Amino acid sequence: MTASKKKIISRFDLLAILTIVISSLLTILIILIGDRSSLQVSNFSWQNRHISSSDRQFIIEFNRPVDRLEVERSLQIQPPLTGKISWAGNRLFYTLTEIPLAETKYNLKLLENQTIVPFSSTFQTRDRIFAYLGIELEERGKIVLYNYTQKQKTILTPKDLIVTDFKVIADGTQIIFFAYDRNDSDRGLDRLQLYTVTTGIDLSRLGSIQKILDAKDYQNIDFDVAANGKTIVVERANRQNLSNTSLWLIVAGEEPRSLGIIGNDFRLSPDGSELAVTQSSGVTLISLKERDTPRQLLQDYAEIVNFSPDNRELLLVKYNVDYSRSLFLVSLTDKGRSTEIFKSFGLILNCQFEPRQEETIYCIKNDLTVDNGQYRQLPFLTAINLKTKQNFALLSLPNSQNMRLTISPDGALLLFDQTIVSSLEQTQSITNGSLWRLPLLDIEATGKTAPPQQLITGFHPQWLP
Repeated sequence: MTASKKKIISRFDLLAILTIVISSLLTILIILIGDRSSLQVSNFSWQNRHISSSDRQFIIEFNRPVDRLEVERSLQIQPPLTGKISWAGNRLFYTLTEIPLAETKYNLKLLENQTIVPFSSTFQTRDRIFAYLGIELEERGKIVLYNYTQKQKTILTPKDLIVTDFKVIADGTQIIFFAYDRNDSDRGLDRLQLYTVTTGIDLSRLGSIQKILDAKDYQNIDFDVAANGKTIVVERANRQNLSNTSLWLIVAGEEPRSLGIIGNDFRLSPDGSELAVTQSSGVTLISLKERDTPRQLLQDYAEIVNFSPDNRELLLVKYNVDYSRSLFLVSLTDKGRSTEIFKSFGLILNCQFEPRQEETIYCIKNDLTVDNGQYRQLPFLTAINLKTKQNFALLSLPNSQNMRLTISPDGALLLFDQTIVSSLEQTQSITNGSLWRLPLLDIEATGKTAPPQQLITGFHPQWLP
């Protein structure tokens, strides 16, 4: 090899060595002082979104490793929306500890400082919307959506179906309902079929109907739906032998099947894992997820009122020897431990858990009064604190029966109906009804009950999330 070639090779070797040394020094420098590129948000999961009460967590993702404490100090939400922060790498998880108010626009900011590029974005909650059964003119026998925010009505079901009952599933995208054909009105209740209809709030098609269960071989009597909409229980009677009545289970993706259980008073837990059924010896809890789980008997209870939203508790009614009724809160996780909430000599018609704290229930119950020497039952709307058992009478509701109440998902408004029922040939028909609103946040703030306001004609209201 010539001297000139050796000289050329040595220059290349020297250049390579210098390159390696410089790269190593730069790497060490970056490790020591950190990545000095601008810290900024690369993704915000709720950016410009409409959220519902069931949306409980958003994610903020950053472009590089962060000083977590500094980011947490820089985060602001207006109006305030409390939550808990957790981290996974460069992603911040914010889990709400309160329910966002409907009809509200929220602004999220990361304030500017020495290392964070300022960030601002908005998200907002959906309009207040509820569904009800119509009474007047073209609404009669149909499910109607009412946008409370925009004061707009939308008829959801077609004119050839008469709806008798319905349930809104938790995400509000669908409604499950009983209906019969308008042309078969003479024996309509004997021909009830089960359907689902889309509400369009998730931007899917509005009013798309599918039949879930027909009435060819069985008479469908009553039904309940888990909040997630994936589990339905229907009371059915065999048309060849109407005494052969049992509860049927319908699970998404499976064929309907009989549970072999008799019961005309039943309730599904919100997650669809358990079925409560009133039987002669009490209320029986049946696991629908694990078939080998023994049934649990809650002895001596006579009526099922409601599950708590977290599936952990159950409101049940017990009949007393003095002809009064007691409402009990029964724990499903603590060996059936029970607490008596109140005693009444009248009917306990309906109770709903307040969704924000779940420490208060609102009930429509009858109080026994004396009128011209005769006893009669007068309905009252009451609020009961489950911890202190304090009972606050909010409204007297004269001339009302079989009333239903529904609390908005953010706990701000309560709706109830008042109906007029006529009896013809052993059947009852609702001839008139109205829906009323009561602001709950005002009651909590002032301790006083403002008069309820009449909204529209209809009955059986249910809020969408």
